[in-house]
Amino acid sequence: EDLHLDPRWQPSELHHSGILGFFMRASDQSPIWQVQVAGHRTQWSSERLDQIAITLSQVTLASGKHAEPLPLWYARRMATFPRPMLAVFRDLADEAIRAGSPDTLA
Repeated sequence: EDLHLDPRWQPSELHHSGILGFFMRASDQSPIWQVQVAGHRTQWSSERLDQIAITLSQVTLASGKHAEPLPLWYARRMATFPRPMLAVFRDLADEAIRAGSPDTLA
């Protein structure tokens, strides 16, 4: 669980509900991926985590070192993030860093 890491990288809602991570490979030649799911470890069974890994493997676009899940592939090619939102986020991050408060971004 990643509850004791720097809270600035995650939404405060996740800090309270918890984050559970595991590692997987979609195929023999694909890279190792770190997968994180929201929730405490008591909320997840091995079978449910296995099902997530199976689903990610099934929606993986290609094998080899360039493999990635189809939703991620699609997002990289089709999704855009509005530049004004990026500027606001950058300004908030700069302000938080100057203030020295780890809770400012949470």
